[in-house]
Amino acid sequence: PHFPVDEATQEVTDHLFGLQTDLARERGLPLVLHTEGWPSKKDIFTLLKGFLEGRDFPASRAVKHFSGGKAVGEALREGFRVSVVAREKDVKRALIESPGGEFMLESDYLDDLQRPDKVIPPDQIPRLVRELFERGTFTQENLQRVMVDLPREVYGLPLD
Repeated sequence: PHFPVDEATQEVTDHLFGLQTDLARERGLPLVLHTEGWPSKKDIFTLLKGFLEGRDFPASRAVKHFSGGKAVGEALREGFRVSVVAREKDVKRALIESPGGEFMLESDYLDDLQRPDKVIPPDQIPRLVRELFERGTFTQENLQRVMVDLPREVYGLPLD
């Protein structure tokens, strides 16, 4: 959960997460992990990796959603994939942690116009990417990795 819960609730959520992990493994699907608000951020990736290993699920098939700042480097060091909100500041931080572009971009779209600072419409990602490429923030190589190669590897989808 994204908030503190009692022990019984935690046990139920851990059980459900285990079932989801097993289903993803059986179907050859990645897991997308939304861990904001985790009660203890200390060693989160070590804990998650241990949990996944116990379910025979490789961390390389798990995507840390809504990554930013140091979390990008921490997740990558533990073998996770990461997805970064497509905001210029977040992309620049991710490139510091991973100059080769070992991350994907996401909109983290919320259909809530009362929270405009939280809304990044998906159609804005290509515009941002083009601007960052034109300014030299993205190279051709890391742009290829971020936008084509990595999503293809993680999701197993043809992107031609």
